[in-house]
Amino acid sequence: MNITFSLGDGLILFLLLVSGLGYWHLLRNENILAQDSRPDEAQQIKPSGLGLYPARLIRQAGFLPKNFAWGYWVFKLLFAILLPLLLNEFGRSSMGGWPYSGAALVGFFLLDLWLLIRRARRKTAIRYAYGYYLDLLIPLLRSGMALENALERARVLGLPASNPLRHELHVIASEIEAGKSRSEAAKPLYDRTGVEELQSFALMIGVGYQIGGRISDALDKQGELHREQQRERGLKLVQRKSMEALLPLMLVSFPLVGVFVFYPAVMEIITSLRAW
Repeated sequence: MNITFSLGDGLILFLLLVSGLGYWHLLRNENILAQDSRPDEAQQIKPSGLGLYPARLIRQAGFLPKNFAWGYWVFKLLFAILLPLLLNEFGRSSMGGWPYSGAALVGFFLLDLWLLIRRARRKTAIRYAYGYYLDLLIPLLRSGMALENALERARVLGLPASNPLRHELHVIASEIEAGKSRSEAAKPLYDRTGVEELQSFALMIGVGYQIGGRISDALDKQGELHREQQRERGLKLVQRKSMEALLPLMLVSFPLVGVFVFYPAVMEIITSLRAW
């Protein structure tokens, strides 16, 4: 058996190897954010170039935009080349240029789609952890503990090490420890996560502390609102899953109904018309 190895095969293997190394680098970049010792870099979200670099999306997906910048355009071009090569390798040789152009276009935006999926999953993880975090934070505040101590105690004891909310709260604590005010440290929280509930949370621990008042009462009301929103999201998710489960059943049921109900009736009508 003869095994041929063309230049195109070597190029595909090389691009797949580079893609694997790039994915390893992305995971390492995420670990750097989780264990970040320089919160000033974790706070910054600045687009580069002509504004085409999605720094906000990258940060909300859990990566540091500064470390991600060099590989973003490289991997977009890499996937734009790799997908047409794979299509040429496993597709038909008689295909025209449009399928290759479509594969290149899909490959160019494949990284953005992956970032959107990661951001959605990260926001969901933050929302689920936020309610539990408030349930721990409010009793600590009502017991008379200082705000910074309560924030840190609830973060360390209530959130697992891999949770993204724990990482973001660590950035706030590091900024306050470095000398920033609470409002300055907490204000970028929404930009870094994209979670709407954290925007009001940042205002409460920043501006609310300055104007006075019981933060625990305000957080308690926000916790009730958050639980209600989570309940509504859960009901919508159940309804959507029910519709998704019903669709295959309908696709299977309609042909069976046609065979067992409509087909005998149609045949009976045809037989009657012939006899008439």
